[in-house]
Amino acid sequence: PAPRLDPALGEPVAAGHSSGEVTLHLYAWATSVPMVAAAILDQAEAEAPDCASAPPSPDAGPGGRIVRSVDGWAGSGWTGVRIRTEVPGPDASVRETRLVRSDEVVVLVVAAGGDPVSRVVDDHLAAVADRLG
Repeated sequence: PAPRLDPALGEPVAAGHSSGEVTLHLYAWATSVPMVAAAILDQAEAEAPDCASAPPSPDAGPGGRIVRSVDGWAGSGWTGVRIRTEVPGPDASVRETRLVRSDEVVVLVVAAGGDPVSRVVDDHLAAVADRLG
């Protein structure tokens, strides 16, 4: 099921992508005006630092150290927040969540896999921006 960011948004347009190394889910909502999209991003940016201080995931295994970062992100006409989690070790993985907006459109991207995760997310957001014109 699609995530519910805000009751005002309704159901998103959803798409997925899976390659040998990366699995990506993308959800997009059109708001009534850019001000609504900005308010949703403002709320997310206020809450995002809490993600960096969340307790470690059991995915790290015994003695594993998870590195989580939260920062602003902009590219291809989008602005928003990026949460990146790196799990080192023999089965190293990267998870990345971005919540971004452009005008009245809000997009949530959730991706996981090997090291090219950021590039794959960048490419998909650029493609969405191109389709929106």
